[in-house]
Amino acid sequence: MKRLIVLALVLTACQAAPAAELPVAELPVAAPPSKVVERKWQPDPAKVSVQFDGEHAWALRGNGFVLSGGTVRTNTESMIKAWLALDHVASKRSVVSRRDEADLAKMIRESDDQIAQRLYQDLGGGASVQRMISTCGLTDTSITPYWWSKTQVSATDAARLGQCLMNGPGISPEWRDRLLAMMRDISPDGRFGIPDAPALRDKPLSIKNGWTLHGNTWTVTCLAVWAGWSLAVLTRFQNRPNSYYYGAQACATVAQQLFSDAPEH
Repeated sequence: MKRLIVLALVLTACQAAPAAELPVAELPVAAPPSKVVERKWQPDPAKVSVQFDGEHAWALRGNGFVLSGGTVRTNTESMIKAWLALDHVASKRSVVSRRDEADLAKMIRESDDQIAQRLYQDLGGGASVQRMISTCGLTDTSITPYWWSKTQVSATDAARLGQCLMNGPGISPEWRDRLLAMMRDISPDGRFGIPDAPALRDKPLSIKNGWTLHGNTWTVTCLAVWAGWSLAVLTRFQNRPNSYYYGAQACATVAQQLFSDAPEH
């Protein structure tokens, strides 16, 4: 009997005694993941170095960047035809006849001067150029009375014009896209310069170039817009055996030097 009582007391003591707590190893607190900052690619204007026997200037705008080089101002030449097309569509409130659309396409794609002259006069001549200046926020452009092609422009303003065309002020989104498509479908003799840069050959460039021989002096202007970028190059030089291709090569060189190391999009 005594043995049973002693056993019961031992069991009771074991049940009552609290179990010893084992130390819990502390787990290391995970450090928050480091924030990966993706550096935005930036064109390097220092890479632009064109060996050119004449005058030239360039400007690149878009995607948060405004870069330029050179200060020469030149005639727009046929570059301004892209504005005349936009101004005409805006004057019609984006309701354009099939005949007018065909004329716009011919003026843009084949650089038809007669259609450009007719539209320029219908739109009020210098009044259309003034609308371009005010609508697109141009600050270094001047009107030459009775001459759409002799509108004086800086490279910076030409690049601003390109941005303006991409936005399509005063016209419907459908017509904006239609005009940019016309500029992508330029005839071979007018498709030169910026599209010849190897870095941009696969890009959907909308372009409008100008080229005119005044006496013994060429003026060649290049404008291309794509994916938020607007690049303009202006050149003026004395006539030479390869004629306007000399200016076209300068346009291609500037484009290549700016975008040679651009990441693929």
